[in-house]
Order: sequence, then structure tokens, then C-alpha cells
Amino acid sequence: SDTNSAPILAKLGDPILQPDGLTYSPNMVARIAGYSAEVLDRFLGRLGRPIGVATYKPCNSVGEAYLPNYLGMIGVPIDLVPEFPTNASTVLLTAASIYDKDLVTKVKQFVQAGGRVIATTGLIEALGEKGFQDIVEIEVSGHRVVAKNFGGGRGAGAAGARAETDLNLILPQMRHFENDSWMGIPFNTAASSYPMVISASYGQGTFYALAIPDDFADLYRLPENVLNQIRGLLGRDLFVRLNAPDHISLFTYHNRTFIVQNFQSQSVVARVSVVRANHLLDLLNDQSIAGTPSSDGGGRSGRSGGGRGNFAGSDGTVFSFAVPAHSFRVFAVE
Repeated sequence: SDTNSAPILAKLGDPILQPDGLTYSPNMVARIAGYSAEVLDRFLGRLGRPIGVATYKPCNSVGEAYLPNYLGMIGVPIDLVPEFPTNASTVLLTAASIYDKDLVTKVKQFVQAGGRVIATTGLIEALGEKGFQDIVEIEVSGHRVVAKNFGGGRGAGAAGARAETDLNLILPQMRHFENDSWMGIPFNTAASSYPMVISASYGQGTFYALAIPDDFADLYRLPENVLNQIRGLLGRDLFVRLNAPDHISLFTYHNRTFIVQNFQSQSVVARVSVVRANHLLDLLNDQSIAGTPSSDGGGRSGRSGGGRGNFAGSDGTVFSFAVPAHSFRVFAVE
């Protein structure tokens, strides 16, 4: 059985052994902090340096405030950086990135050299005619459309079967020339179909535009298969990828350890796909979990070819496990 099926803090009120051999049952609020520290002591020293999707936010910049937090709550590990991360493979740009007056030049050089840049519609709209037109002709004019459901239309395989009808999400409308760019994660309005992602090859790399809802909290309402594609788009270069509902976060570390945290009020079953993995070691109880080879068949696409189809594919080993409500699981890749 899963020894972590009960919440981690279930033993909070257990009797505590004293030096004289007697015990007492804690009944003070301070015990919560003490017990939490005891749980952290089991694994904190075994974690590495935090890593995530390099997200460029110049110092003292403002724009799409707290969007990285919302992305984190749908399972995208975020690494906020104050300088353009030329050493990263993938860079996420939000409206805050516009505070760098040389942003467009840096992006062109980065993508030409083989990097992947994902720009939000908030940034593209803010840049206007001073944006990325030399890379790809994408226009975010300020018009909005109401997404009723996802799937269907051109590129339907990218988002899977039509799901979650009548969502009524307000998304920016993107226009593009189809000769040099490709659509991904299609959604339907009452009478039309639009992409949530547009991608284009440029030099040796790829540029992506990602539509963000006007209300960032609407990210939590997206169907799970769409969330998985967004995770795949942003976190393609990470060693682990999450498949789970909203309000499940993923924290990743350079030594191939990771945490899956559940912020929901009920237990969920999460799936992770991990590259070059045979087993996962649970750092809370030192038990090993076996996985199965991925059957997605999507693979991790090359730098210039990504974005033409399914962002969610993975060539890793898949592991499934329960995560209790308001709790977390901690693993090392073996």
C-alpha cells in the first residue's frame, strides 16, 4: 500500500518521548512549526539547487504581475531571473520583460543561435509595432474572443478530443501568416477556431507566442490535457514533466530531485514523466517506485521543429502516485 496516502502532518498530535522516558501529547500551536521542521529534516539536505523555466523579469519591472505564480500553480517550475539568460535553452518572456530596451535584439540573437523563446500575448501586445515582426508576423491587436472549448478545428490532435464545453474563457485573439508559422492548442469560439499557441522557426531556434487569459486564474479552469501541453511547451528541457490537474505544483532541482505539491482539498493521483529514469526513490520513506515506459510517442522534438504538434509528448518513464490533500511527495531519480 501507499505509505504516503495519509497526510504528512497526520502524526502532528502523536505523543512525544521525553528524556526521562515519559511522553506527553502536544497541544500547542507551536508544535506545528516544530513538526514541520522535523519533516523537512528528512529530505531538505538531499535536494539540489532549484531549477526551472528561465523567466526574464528585469529589476524593478512591472507587467502581467504574478503571472509566474499562476503558472507555478499549474505545474510549471519557474526560475525568475533579472538578466536575459543567454545560457538557458528556453526563455519565458512576459509583459515585464519590456523594461529591457534591448529586448527584441537579444531575442533575435538568442533564437537565431538555437534557443527557444516563449512570449506571452501580453508582451507582444505591449510591444506593438516595435516587437518581433522580423522573427514572425504575429499580431495581438487587443481584440478578445470567448473560448467555449478546446480541441477540434485544424491541429485538433494537439489538444486531444474536444473537452470542457462552455468554458467561456476570455483569450487574446492572435493573427498570423500561416506560411511561416504553425498553430497549437486550438480552441473553439461559438463559430470559429483559434490557436492558443503559435510557433515559428527562426535561424536555428523557435519562437512561440502563448495566449494568456485576461484573468490569470482562468488558467486553473483549462482542461487537464491543455494544462499538460502548456507544461510540455514551457518545461520541455526539464528532466521531469507533470501530468495532473490544476493547483498541483512541481519543484525541480539540478541533482534530479523534485517535489510534487498538492494545493487542492482532496487527494489526487499525479503522473510524472522522467527522462533517463528506472525508479523513483521516495525521500520521505526511502521506498522505491517503479515506472513504465511512456506510450505517448510524442518524443522531445528538436529546437527548430517543436511547436508544430503535440507539446505534451515525452520519451521518459512514467510514474503514478497519490498526493494527499494539502501535502506533497519528494523524490530522487534513480
